[in-house]
Amino acid sequence: MSKGIYDSVISGATRIELGTTREILVETHSSKLWIFFKEKYLLVVFTRDDASMGALKLKIDDLFQNVDRLGSEVESR
Repeated sequence: MSKGIYDSVISGATRIELGTTREILVETHSSKLWIFFKEKYLLVVFTRDDASMGALKLKIDDLFQNVDRLGSEVESR
């Protein structure tokens, strides 16, 4: 489902020339769906509607830094 949402948004953004889309946030009455595009993969975060998006964003940025660091270490071997 998340890949379908992401593909639909990318298609629409391309048609109206919004540029490159790297994050999509879908908010509903009871939850939030945050989709991040990172090079070759999508990270999908599903939370309650009252989740702190600022704190979550900081944790996700840390996660991406760790993934990039680990990827660099694996490539150098």
